[in-house]
Amino acid sequence: MIDVKLEEWDGDGYWNGGRWDKGKWKDGFWKDGTWVTGIWKNGTWEKGTWCDGIWESGEWKDGIWDDGVWKEGLWHKGEWESGLWKKGIWKDGLWNNGVWKQGDWEDGIWRDGVWEKGTWCDGIWESGEWKNGVWEEGIWGDGVWLDGFWENGIWKNGIWKNGTWLKGEWENGIWVNGRWESGIWKGGTWLDGHIESTKFNQLIKSCVSPDEFYEIEKRTTTLEELEKELIIEKIMKKISNEVSKDLEIYRL
Repeated sequence: MIDVKLEEWDGDGYWNGGRWDKGKWKDGFWKDGTWVTGIWKNGTWEKGTWCDGIWESGEWKDGIWDDGVWKEGLWHKGEWESGLWKKGIWKDGLWNNGVWKQGDWEDGIWRDGVWEKGTWCDGIWESGEWKNGVWEEGIWGDGVWLDGFWENGIWKNGIWKNGTWLKGEWENGIWVNGRWESGIWKGGTWLDGHIESTKFNQLIKSCVSPDEFYEIEKRTTTLEELEKELIIEKIMKKISNEVSKDLEIYRL
């Protein structure tokens, strides 16, 4: 392995293997190697290991990011261990931990960390803290949602503290507060909030079984009409159960 100590790389040629200890990378093509620390101004990173430093702009194609500050740029794929992401576009890859300030997340797996704001287009969220932003599509596994807009997707578990839910499927978890526009509620605990449909104001609070689900959608029915609907539903269910029992006796 070649150890090179440069104060500056002006972009002439390409880097293929070896270790970069410190200095300023102005521009150029990084094919492979280990970046220990320094300032990356611009250029294309094909693969390798980034240990620490400041990334100002450029295109990251693949590799391992251990720690450091990402100011701006385009991330295609790779593995992010920890660090601070200020802004940019994330196409795909694995995020293990760190702080996301803002930017566009297109796809990938988020395992843990803090999301401050930005747009989540699609992907799998395993755990972590979501402070604010827009969630367009994807699967939420677990974690804490503080505020923001949920447009669509599947929520498996976690704590929802506040925000606006437009549509999607809620499987389990704790809803503390917020606004529910429409979607499917399968189970969990509802503490407080605003629901566009009054029909399920009581049902949603008592729904704890994953086998049950209610489709919550906008309605303009009055409370009196809804109460009558619920009474009729209970009567019809009772009649159905009695008929089923009579049929079983008859068959015996």
